[in-house]
Formats: sequence, C-alpha cells, structure tokens
Amino acid sequence: MTKASKIAHTNLTNSHIGTDSVEGLRRIVARAEKSKDKRLPPEREMAEMLKVSRSTLRQSLAILEQEGVIWRHVGRGTFVGSKSRALAGAFDDLASATSPNEVMEARLAIEPKLASIAALRVTPAEIKEMNRVLDLANLTTDVPKYERLDGHFHRLIAESSRNSLLLTFFNAINAMREEEFWGKLKEKRLKPIRITNYNSQHQELLKALKQRDAARAEEMMTIHLQTVQRDLQE
Repeated sequence: MTKASKIAHTNLTNSHIGTDSVEGLRRIVARAEKSKDKRLPPEREMAEMLKVSRSTLRQSLAILEQEGVIWRHVGRGTFVGSKSRALAGAFDDLASATSPNEVMEARLAIEPKLASIAALRVTPAEIKEMNRVLDLANLTTDVPKYERLDGHFHRLIAESSRNSLLLTFFNAINAMREEEFWGKLKEKRLKPIRITNYNSQHQELLKALKQRDAARAEEMMTIHLQTVQRDLQE
C-alpha cells in the first residue's frame, strides 16, 4: 500500500466513519452478546442510539463484519459473531470427525471453481474491496488478524460468484476452519515467509479476476490452496 493509500484508508476509517461510531457500536454488540438470540437492534434504533446517520452506521457495521465481530442476514437482522461461526453448530459432529487434510481437499474441489465463476461476475466495487483487504494483509504481522483478512478475501471471491449453492458449501467448509484446533494449527504453520508467499499468490489471483481470466483465476486458486495444503502437512 502506498503512503497516499495508507492515509486515505486511515482517513476513511477515522474521519469519515468516526471512531466514536465504531466504538459505540462495539458497546451495542457487547450488550447483544448477552441476549438469547444475539441479535442487534434494528439499524434505525442503533443510528438513533449513536446519533449518527444510517450511512455512517452501515459503514461501521461493515468494519465489524470484516473483523468477524458480527454478521448480517438479509431479512432477519444483524447478529453477534461471524457468519461461519453461526453455521458451525449445524456441523459440530462432522467437524469433530474431519481432518485438516479433508477440509483442504474439499476447498480444492470448490474454491477454484468459485474463482473461475467470480472472474466472469465480479464487480468493480468488489475488486476494490479485495484490493483493500489485500493491502491490509500485506501490512499486518499479527497472525490472527492476517487469518481474518485471508478469510475475508476468500469469502469475497466466493460471494462474487453469485452461486448460492456453491456458497452454501463454502460456508460449511469455512465453519470447520473456525474450530479451535484449526486456529492452533494455523498459528503454528503461519510463518512470515509463508505469509509473504500467500500474499503474492493472492495478488496473482486478484490480477486474474481483474482481467476476467477465468482459467487463470481457477489455476491460481488451485496453486494457492495446494501450497496451503502442503504447508499444513509439514
């Protein structure tokens, strides 16, 4: 990320959205976490509580959603936790009997095709968001934060395919990746040299998406996931 883009991102986060709005929203999330359904109040109510516009509120919600603090269900509302975590309960038994290698095999079966489809359907706004996420991933040295950004990038690709059935499979696999043993395994395997390699592969994948090169996008996703699979087995 260039100095100018760093400044632009900082201004967007701190000035345009406002630290008070994001921190106020975190307090609302903390209260909602104690409720039975973990649902946040309607947007209109939260905007009034925080004394901000609906536009500012939605940008603050987007920040927390990217961090995995909340997830939004169209027609039902906003909930505490990540979307993958919300789905995890339905796969508890399967997750406990599934190995990391099985998860990677499933990812290799689905994500390259998602990337191929996404190359033909991704919008300029989605490309812009992918760029932003990869810029942040290139800057961080914090493993948990890198993992969140990596997951967000892969989810953006899956969602930009606009294939609801494949996205359901993606969500099921991703839910297993958020199990506790996965976190420990990834922290042990995510060395700086590997993160650098993953960042490079992500950039090549994004380049293919920008060029709407479906074959190259599928190839790069396959190469990337095979690399991750090898690293997990070492």
